Amino acid sequence: GDAYHGKSTILEAIREGVYNHAAGDGREYVITDASAVNVCSEDGRSIRNTDISFFLGKLPTDKIKPKHFSTDNASGSTSQASAVAEAIECGSTLMLFDEDRSANNFMYKDEKMRSVIKNASTVPFIDNARMIYDRFGISSVIVIGASGEYFRIADRVILVDTYVCSDYTDYEM
Repeated sequence: GDAYHGKSTILEAIREGVYNHAAGDGREYVITDASAVNVCSEDGRSIRNTDISFFLGKLPTDKIKPKHFSTDNASGSTSQASAVAEAIECGSTLMLFDEDRSANNFMYKDEKMRSVIKNASTVPFIDNARMIYDRFGISSVIVIGASGEYFRIADRVILVDTYVCSDYTDYEM
C-alpha cells in the first residue's frame, strides 16, 4: 500500500501480538507466535562473530570474514543481515520487515543493478527468503510500498488501501 494507509500499523499490531493480552486492550484481535522477530536496519550497531555468509560472499578483501563477521560500526545492510542470522539462531518462525526501516541494498537488487554489478559480493534477502523458509521454517512478513520485486517470491500479497486489507495474491503484473 501507499504511505499512511496502515501498513506499518498492521505490522506493529503483529509485533505486539507476541505479548500477553489484557481483556479490552485491542490486542485480543492479534495473536502472534512468541518467536516472531522484528528485523530492521541499525546503522552503527555492534556485531560479534555472526555468520552472515548467506548474504555476504566473494569479497574483494580477505580482511572481512562473513562466517565470523564482527564490527563495532555496522552498516545498515550488515546489521540487517546479522539480525536475520540472529533470528535463525534463536529459533524464530517469523521475521517481520518494514520496507521503511530496511536497508534497500540488503533487501533486493533490481534487474538494472544486477546487470551493472557483475561481481556482486552481496546476496539480497529476496534471493534468500525461500531458502530460509525451506531450510529453517521461518516465514517473513514484509510491509512494502515502493518495490514490487517482492511479489515474485510472495505466497500471499495483501493490499492495504485506506486501512482496508484485500487479497492481491492473484495480481498479474
